[in-house]
Amino acid sequence: MKKSIKLLSIVLLIGGMFSFGLVSEPDHEVKNNQTYKWEKLGSRKVNMGADHDVILVTAFEGFFTKIKFKVLDAPILLRSVKIVFGNGESRSFKLNKKFTAGMESRVIALPGNKRIIRKIVMNYTAVAKHKGRATFVVWGKH
Repeated sequence: MKKSIKLLSIVLLIGGMFSFGLVSEPDHEVKNNQTYKWEKLGSRKVNMGADHDVILVTAFEGFFTKIKFKVLDAPILLRSVKIVFGNGESRSFKLNKKFTAGMESRVIALPGNKRIIRKIVMNYTAVAKHKGRATFVVWGKH
């Protein structure tokens, strides 16, 4: 009987410690799945007569560590992409790559730890013999 009461007391004590936060799991084991998902930052239906477009990204979207692009609806030749950060700094990436409809870029790690993105400037060329307009979509990862 005394052993049962002791065992019950220990179980209740440990349970109470977890409920009051005195014992918790290590941070590396607790993951918020929402943090690791790609978030759409914006898109632009590109004007096939122009050679550049801008996607404005608002600060409330948060801080990002990586970005990637996807081209939909029609092909384009993506020359370069310039990312302007919240503090005014910018980083340019030369791509010179033809993106067919549905094609996605590689993941680009942003310099520094986490960055606010103010805008993304795309320089591109229309692909001859295609009548549709491409949609350029930007995704960010927190």
